[in-house]
Formats: sequence, C-alpha cells, structure tokens
Amino acid sequence: MSSKVKFVGLDEIKILIDSSQILVSYSPLGDEIRPIDFSIIKDFSGLVVAIPNKNFPDPFDYSIWLKKYCGKRKTVVLIPGQQFDLFGTRYGRGGGWYDRLLSQLPNDWLRIGLAKNKRIVRCRLPHQPHDEPVDWLIGRVANGWRAFETKARTNPAVD
Repeated sequence: MSSKVKFVGLDEIKILIDSSQILVSYSPLGDEIRPIDFSIIKDFSGLVVAIPNKNFPDPFDYSIWLKKYCGKRKTVVLIPGQQFDLFGTRYGRGGGWYDRLLSQLPNDWLRIGLAKNKRIVRCRLPHQPHDEPVDWLIGRVANGWRAFETKARTNPAVD
C-alpha cells in the first residue's frame, strides 16, 4: 500500500465537513450509501445542496449553476461510487456523469467518496485520463464508519 494513504479518525473528517459552509450531497441510486445515514453529515449545520440523480440532463450545465450558487464559500462535495481504491480512483455507473461534473468544479472544493467498506479496495484500479479522483473516502462498516485520506489531487501518483 502506498505511503500516501492516510487512515484517519472520524473526528478529522468531521472538522473538515463542519468547517465548510456548503455540503453538496446526492440522492442515492440502488444500493448506494445514503449520506443522511452518516451522523456527521446528518448533523451538518450549513447549507445542503442536492445533486440531482444521474437523470439530470447535463453535468456541465449543473456545474455552472452550482458554481454560481456556492460562489467562494467553502464547499464539500459528496460522491457515490460503485467502487473506489485507496488512491482516490472512483468507479461509478459507467456514464461519466460525475467525472464531467467534477472536472468543472473549483479545485479547492473537497471531494468525499461514500461507499460500503467492501467496495473500497487496496489495489490500484485502472483509470483513464478523464477520471476525476476523490480526496477522502468514507466506508460503511458493520458497526460504523471508516475514513481515510487519499491525497489523490495533492500528491498524484506517478504511473
């Protein structure tokens, strides 16, 4: 495993989320993690904006609206995934909707992936140049949650 992966306590991720002014969440599809089930998210006191499910016609149009709405405020984006690796790579539903959305959002917006812990793998997943990584991962385990920092955008791995 890479030395850049940092397992953290949930207190660290709570500080990051609580220090934000806007939380961009999503409506889960199928068996995706429901963000509201994560107590740190449920207790967030700032503004919450919902990403429409994947049926929103154009992620580029939505990114324009989202950037105008959030402005310069500190923002966290929650991102569902079918699978993640510890290096920040995300596999979604195969249409690239989130990759296109994330590619248009400000770099200082924190990206947090949510998934069942068994869908977070230690080996590096194959990725394409257009794939947009996440900064942090939160995995649902039987008795709670597990979080770790990927540092995918601050210290990208050399392939």
